[in-house]
Amino acid sequence: MEVQSSNRGFYHSAMYYGTMLGIIWSIMYVLMFIGLKSPVLLLTCIALFIGSPFFAASFAKKYRRNECGNCIRYMQAFTFLYWMYICACLLSALVMFLYFRFIDNGMFFATIQEVLTASMNFPGIDEAYRQQAELSLQTIQNSTTSEFVWYILGNNIFNASILPFIIAIFVRRNNKG
Repeated sequence: MEVQSSNRGFYHSAMYYGTMLGIIWSIMYVLMFIGLKSPVLLLTCIALFIGSPFFAASFAKKYRRNECGNCIRYMQAFTFLYWMYICACLLSALVMFLYFRFIDNGMFFATIQEVLTASMNFPGIDEAYRQQAELSLQTIQNSTTSEFVWYILGNNIFNASILPFIIAIFVRRNNKG
């Protein structure tokens, strides 16, 4: 019975901290969606993106200190981080879907198309860049917001299968004595 409640607490904590990480990601994505023309919003988005693994490590260390007596093995840290990342992926994908469905009204893709079109018309632009921008423009025009959300979700799940291996190295702490 104790193992079952311990597992329940483990997954509950992973979901809780994953929700916190998902909120950070959701803010990051919304800043990216609304801030394509604002350097301050884009810099904040980039800062959240770069800081995301540090937030995850901080949450895992907090779990280690509060729930594990400041001792967590590598595999336990990896598993905790993996489930935390999966919860964050799901929440951020839901927020992105809701944003595109009810708030955006095509503004994000229109802004990207506008930026790409303007960059293709700069004097002195390399022909290879122009062709790449045209290809990107066609790809954006042919994709839907649902496809974009699925793409980001897949990318986040891919990252969730790699980053916990690395972060767990810094989070683990064995008994010394």
